[in-house]
Amino acid sequence: NCFLLASLSFYDQKHWAWMFLSHGLAILSDLTAVITLPFLLRRDNRKYAAFALLPELIFCLSRGIRNFHCFKISVEGFDGPVYKILKTILGDAWLAVGFCEILMAGIFILGCLHLHPQRNPRFRDDPVSGCFFVFGVLILFSPVVYLQNFIWMIPFLALRPSISWMLLCPSAGLFFAGDIWRLPTWAIWLLFFPLLMRDLHLAWHRTG
Repeated sequence: NCFLLASLSFYDQKHWAWMFLSHGLAILSDLTAVITLPFLLRRDNRKYAAFALLPELIFCLSRGIRNFHCFKISVEGFDGPVYKILKTILGDAWLAVGFCEILMAGIFILGCLHLHPQRNPRFRDDPVSGCFFVFGVLILFSPVVYLQNFIWMIPFLALRPSISWMLLCPSAGLFFAGDIWRLPTWAIWLLFFPLLMRDLHLAWHRTG
């Protein structure tokens, strides 16, 4: 996440090679970072995009592809909020996973179309809003949510303080700290409700 913050800083300074190199290091530390890449791509920096592959190439050549993403945190996850309620309604885990994947892909595409800095004048030179949005989509619609999904968000709170995220982060910490992932469905939704409302507001009401 520090590498991702560095890439955002280089974006602001328009140092494109360093931006993609930092983002490549972020992807190397955790593949989750790749979902933010569309918001960093612009017409005037695409020729530098290959720099994002440089850290992965060096690591694979030196350590082998089997050790790729060796820095990823390994923590037991829990059912995502949308997946949990769909599994309850449909009574089929695999069908619920399919619905979550379709919803996640569709909302991700809509978010890219609405929040991309070169598509919406309101977000001109502002990739942070898009990064916030896609991390929220990932947390809400992933069949399994892991601790590192929340860790990615913590540095962003310094850039965009948000009550919903600030409430979510400590509650998620308590969620993982104790043996409470057996919460009922209504409690899971109560936990994620502020984040859901925030993402819906960002996606549909902040128009250019």
